[in-house]
Amino acid sequence: MTAGQVGMVGNEEQMRAAIGSQAQAIFDNAQERVNTLLNPLTQTAMQRWETGVEVLSTELEQDLAQVQQWLDDRYRGVGGAILEFAESIVGMLDWIVGAYDRAERRFGDGVCDLIREISTEVNGVIMTCEQIIEDARTEIATLFEDLPEGLQEWAAEQQAQFTEQLDDLHQQVTSARDNFNNRLVEQASQSVQQARERIHELRVAAGGLVGRVQAAIDRFLEDPARFILESLLELVGIPPASFWAVVNRIQTIIQDIANDPMNFANNLMEALAQGFRQFFDNFARHILGGFFDWLF
Repeated sequence: MTAGQVGMVGNEEQMRAAIGSQAQAIFDNAQERVNTLLNPLTQTAMQRWETGVEVLSTELEQDLAQVQQWLDDRYRGVGGAILEFAESIVGMLDWIVGAYDRAERRFGDGVCDLIREISTEVNGVIMTCEQIIEDARTEIATLFEDLPEGLQEWAAEQQAQFTEQLDDLHQQVTSARDNFNNRLVEQASQSVQQARERIHELRVAAGGLVGRVQAAIDRFLEDPARFILESLLELVGIPPASFWAVVNRIQTIIQDIANDPMNFANNLMEALAQGFRQFFDNFARHILGGFFDWLF
């Protein structure tokens, strides 16, 4: 090898080291900035949700307490007691039911507004993380694209590695967003459902005996099978809303399986394989444990 060739090889080695170090620094900086934004995101956003829904719940309690105060004033004294008995049969005035409707609507609208505000804040952070990743991707690509021909193969390999790492970082951001959204939707749905069930009971009571009978007849005529099933569920102490929530969840899972049966099959086989591995890894413990259980 001539002195010139040695010098060229040395220059290429130095260039590899310098470019590789710069690319790694760009990635490390992007990763640190993304993690700094992502790590507190879920906790901060959920605290924002808990604080907001507590305010909304307090307002709901105040609305319902106001209605109850109206009813207490209306049913005060002997004449009020007679009126209360009569309205327990024929139902309360429409404005009472209207007050319950407004309280329910106010709570639901408040939850929707709160979700929208929190989602906007979270999506802003997510977009910032995605921009950081794309900027890093562009900077790294620029580093490798103008290298001499002798370094092109090495540059392609290095860029592919950094691209994979950036893709993983992007997936981390996407997963954080999706997991938070699912958690927020679940929390919001639960809060709204609890409020709806409570106000539904008040609304049913406000309808009086006649109203409850009429509502039952309407439900039966609309869907006899569902009416009978829900009546049986209530007899055994199972809230119909909870039952239908489980049914809807099962339907969603079945639809997911239908949309991607191979993924479901692969996950199922992997779970079975892991179960067998764990069993055989602990075979001696299982056998000895069973023997001593039988012995003693």
